[in-house]
Amino acid sequence: MASMTQTVPDSTTEHIRTPLAVIHKLFSMHTVETEYVATDFGKLAQSHFQAVFADRQALQQVPVYDQGRKITPGTLVRFRCMVQDPAYGEELHLAVARMTNTATGEERCAFSQYTDAEHGLGADWEV
Repeated sequence: MASMTQTVPDSTTEHIRTPLAVIHKLFSMHTVETEYVATDFGKLAQSHFQAVFADRQALQQVPVYDQGRKITPGTLVRFRCMVQDPAYGEELHLAVARMTNTATGEERCAFSQYTDAEHGLGADWEV
């Protein structure tokens, strides 16, 4: 497997501006030579971001989200909140979908964890 420092950006700025792009690069590297395992990748992504933001100076670069500040969608932000679990039930989320192109037979893994974005693979692709 390729070294992460060669293919995944190591700049704090890129991790803040485009965190999903960084996660997708990590995911691509993780699935190149291994069978995808969701728990393994979650730990890998967590470890990677913890390493990037390990020192206080790097963490202070992450913008604070508040109502009066304009922040580009998709930016990593920090904010204070309280998490409350009303225990209404469980939600299922498909973290990865194995997609097949019906015209060519090509297979891809579409990663959708941490986002609600459409993958836009087109009409010839099915799960």
